[in-house]
Amino acid sequence: MANIRIFEPIGAGTGTITAGIISSKKIRDAAKEIKSCLANISPTTPSCCIDGRYNIGTLAEINSNPVGPKPAVAGGANLTAYAAAEMVGDWFDSNNKQSDKQRLIFIDNLLYSKGIIPGTHSDENAIENSFKTDKNTPRIGCGFSDNFTDILKNIYKSSEIINRYTNMLIGKKFNPKHMYFVDKKSIQDSTKNWNPINALNLVSKASDGKNVEILQGSHAEVFVIFNFIKDVTLDRFAFSSKTDIQAFVIDMWYINKLAHAMASVSKDQAEMFSKLKHAMIAFQIAAYLTLCDGTQRPIILTN
Repeated sequence: MANIRIFEPIGAGTGTITAGIISSKKIRDAAKEIKSCLANISPTTPSCCIDGRYNIGTLAEINSNPVGPKPAVAGGANLTAYAAAEMVGDWFDSNNKQSDKQRLIFIDNLLYSKGIIPGTHSDENAIENSFKTDKNTPRIGCGFSDNFTDILKNIYKSSEIINRYTNMLIGKKFNPKHMYFVDKKSIQDSTKNWNPINALNLVSKASDGKNVEILQGSHAEVFVIFNFIKDVTLDRFAFSSKTDIQAFVIDMWYINKLAHAMASVSKDQAEMFSKLKHAMIAFQIAAYLTLCDGTQRPIILTN
């Protein structure tokens, strides 16, 4: 049985995604529907992003039926894993001079070898505009991938609130030493040529477009749901259909799975697992702070 804890709005964020003005009754009524929208997922289900917008199919079949629930982390499995690897600093060999694209490919291959299937999304607007902005810069329609370098900068700008939320979410196993990430210049240098289209293409080519969701409409997420119930996620599209409310969903148990997979190539797997887990959670919080305005309410789901 799921336990649901609702908190006051986060109250921090420099982005434009807003929850708007929602009555307390509508918030309470929507929260009651969460349990009815929880869905079991298999270990081989592809990942997806935390985006709460409505799904209208995939790159393989646009305007088809919505795809089923998937485990969710910011930008999908490969983006969260790649961000954490860059943040901890010593996951990549110190002599590794590969480009960020080559590093992403390496992580992608590792995840597949561990039974984790990366997934991502685009949106109608990005497709209509051939994955470019009006300034001719790349845009795939996933804000976490499109704004990846800004999110990494926010790790340093907003360290206090990121530390606080990471501590709250990890609990007794929180290690403040594992919140000391590589210096800002190093991470900026290693990701300065980031192109979100590379991440999209990796997933699309591996799945013939089937693991690239297409989302529709504007953001209006009211909740940020941190879900600790293993092998379960919120069916965001069923939830939004029932309540007319969008929600970001971050599957915390899936972050554990990602961190274990990534740590498997390290000599000290326990230490690396902890460092990667801290980094992955910090990335989720930094992503929220970059894209949202602080009006969303956190919800924690546990058994």
